[in-house]
Amino acid sequence: MRSRLTEFERRIRRSRVIDLGAGYPDVRLPRALAEALERASVEVAKWPFTPSVARGEAATDYLITELLNLLRLPASLHAATLVTFSGSVALDRAITVSAHLHDHWLIVSPVFDVIPSLIAEQPWVRPTYINPFTANGAWDLGRLVAYIRESRPKVMIMVSPSNPLGASLSVLELQTLMTSCRDAGTLLVLDQCLYALNPFEIHIPLLPSLDIEGLSWILTWDTAKTFGLNDEKLGFIFASSDLAPKLRESLDIIQIDVSARSKLLFAELFRAARLTDYPKYLSDLVARNWHTCRSLSSVGVHVSTPQAGSFALLDVTELGLSAPQAQEIFMSSAEVGMVDAGEFYFWDPLREPWVARARDSLCRIALAREAATIEDALERIRVVAAEIAG
Repeated sequence: MRSRLTEFERRIRRSRVIDLGAGYPDVRLPRALAEALERASVEVAKWPFTPSVARGEAATDYLITELLNLLRLPASLHAATLVTFSGSVALDRAITVSAHLHDHWLIVSPVFDVIPSLIAEQPWVRPTYINPFTANGAWDLGRLVAYIRESRPKVMIMVSPSNPLGASLSVLELQTLMTSCRDAGTLLVLDQCLYALNPFEIHIPLLPSLDIEGLSWILTWDTAKTFGLNDEKLGFIFASSDLAPKLRESLDIIQIDVSARSKLLFAELFRAARLTDYPKYLSDLVARNWHTCRSLSSVGVHVSTPQAGSFALLDVTELGLSAPQAQEIFMSSAEVGMVDAGEFYFWDPLREPWVARARDSLCRIALAREAATIEDALERIRVVAAEIAG
C-alpha cells in the first residue's frame, strides 16, 4: 500500500521550497542540547568498535531512565519499556502483536497513513474506521464510547494528540475511554508521539500515567516529532504487563538491539531537554507561529485552532480550491510545501458522508519551524492567495 503522503513529503524535500510539509521540527537546537549531543559523541568515539554487553546494558538503562524522567512517567514502567529504531518500527510491532491476538479492529480516523498501511499487511484483520470528531475538530467521546460498547472491537488504534487535528483527550476523557475498552475487552493501542508539543498549555495525559486495572494497552512514542534530527531517531513501546513479553519477543524478530551509541546520544539529549524544559521552548515557538498564521484570514485562508501538537490546518474553501489543488499551487507559485490533510482520513462513506466534504478543503502545515521561516512562507502564501481571490 503506497503512501501518497510520504511521496509528496519527499517531493517537497527534493524541491527548493520552504518545507512546511514534514511533521518533524526543523529548528536550531538550543545550545544546551547541542552541547549534550557533542559531549555524548566525544564519549562514544572512545568506545571500542563493538561495545561490551555490559556497556550496552548500561546505555539501555540510562536511556530508559532519562526517557521516563522526561515524560514524567513512573520508574515502575522501566521493565515494560522497549527501545526500537523508530516510531514506525514501534507501531509495526504493536500492530503485529495485536494482529496475532485479534481480528476485529476499530481505527479512529484521522490517523497518519502508516497505520492503515501496516494493517493492510495483516490480511486476517478486519478494520472499521470511525471519525469521532465534531465539525470543529473536537473529540465526540460519547459517540466513540457508544460504538465501543455496541460493537466490542477486539483492538482499537488511535492517536492523541491527533494528527493533523491537534485534538487531545483530557484526563477524564482518557479515563472514560480506557474504562470502556476494559469493559468491552478491547485492547487499546495509543500513539502519543505529539505529547510533548503543548503550545496552549493544556493538561495532556499519557496513557501509562493512568491506572485502569484489567486494561490491556500499548503506547508508542518516538523522538522525531519532538526533536527532529530525522537522521537520528528512536521509537519506544510501553505496554501493560500481559503484553510486554509478547512485544519483546516480536521485536527480537527484526532487531537484536539498538546501537549503544544511539542510546547514549538520546539519553544525554533527554536529560538536557528535561533540565532546560526544551518541550516548553518548542511549544512556545509553535504557539507564536500559530498566532502569526492567523493573519492569513485576510486573504481568505482560515487557520484551525488545535488543542495541542505542532500542526495547523488551512481551510482554502474561500479560494475556490480543493486541498490537492491548493497544495500544488502553493508549491509551484509560492514555493511553499504543505500536505493535503485528506491523506490522514480513512472512513466509512456510508456512515460518515460529511467527512469527505470536511477533508477536501484542508491542508496541513507544520508549525515547528523558525519564526522567520514561517513569516517568509506566510508572505508568499498571502501573495498567491490574493492573486487567486482577484
